[in-house]
Amino acid sequence: MTVDARGAEVVTSDGAVPYADDFVAGFWIIEAPSVEAARHVAVAASRACNRRVEVRPLLGLAD
Repeated sequence: MTVDARGAEVVTSDGAVPYADDFVAGFWIIEAPSVEAARHVAVAASRACNRRVEVRPLLGLAD
């Protein structure tokens, strides 16, 4: 999912960042209890960084 909270409305879309001119400027690994909780973190991150934020689940990690 891609979250863009740079404007007045939060725009969420399925899939990766869709534009070829976008680039990965870094990444965070967070632990969230649900996809909705991860979305809330992504909204805050998008506003703080003034960028689109892509959310991807990480599977297979041991505790």
